[in-house]
Amino acid sequence: MLLMTAELIIQGAQLRTQLPGHDVAAPQSVAIAGGRILAVGAPDEISETFRGSATRVDDASGRTLTPGLIDAHLHPIQGVELTQGIDLGGIADRGAMLEALRREAARVRRETTGGWVRAWNLDYAVFEGEALSASMIDDATDGLPAIIFFFDYHTALASTEGLRLAGITGARTFKDSSEVVVDGSGRPTGELREDSAYAPSLEILPELSRDETRASAREILAGMRRSGLTGGTIMDGNSGTLDLLEALDSSGAGLPVRIVSAMDVKPTASAADRA
Repeated sequence: MLLMTAELIIQGAQLRTQLPGHDVAAPQSVAIAGGRILAVGAPDEISETFRGSATRVDDASGRTLTPGLIDAHLHPIQGVELTQGIDLGGIADRGAMLEALRREAARVRRETTGGWVRAWNLDYAVFEGEALSASMIDDATDGLPAIIFFFDYHTALASTEGLRLAGITGARTFKDSSEVVVDGSGRPTGELREDSAYAPSLEILPELSRDETRASAREILAGMRRSGLTGGTIMDGNSGTLDLLEALDSSGAGLPVRIVSAMDVKPTASAADRA
């Protein structure tokens, strides 16, 4: 049998293959060529059988090697729009959050005209169960329009100026479970539940250029690859998503991860929308 010479050998790792009975305590090596695994086995055996003069050998001693993960439910292109501004992930108290917003508001005042204070990845625990309101962030955002997304993107908190510019003046009726939360007098508090409620804010935010969108999308996908993902399915695809993925794939560098895009068809979509 003709054996291929490996382009890459990952040597001496602790392997987790997900094959029954295959995981062993002893270090093993993996031979790779043409984007495929040729063999897995003892380091000496793999080196003797698959190593050639041009084979690159990466020493993974003391490390664990696992199969690449595939995520069946992704929103990376929607994430381009939603992950602008500052990342509030890891902030555990309100004081630290407000200080981060103050710094970002100062930057927006200094560097932009008509800009918004934007933030994302906030933990609900920062508010310790207190009802959300625009007044909580108005001082920190220096009167600027602002919108903050919580880590799950099911809720956003807008500043008073952000509500005004988006034309959100009271409760609205949606065809889904979205809600503009209002107080006892019917005025919006600033809490916007689900995407239909915060869509008016997104619609008036400054748009990214095509190049900025492509660069941000590539960085998001590259971050997925660095985390161990090798592929996934986009759950909210549309024609714009497909165009963007095609542009990234044909750019020369290709897509950082393998992507399948499911098309998002809402119950309210017309026949033209579904075509």
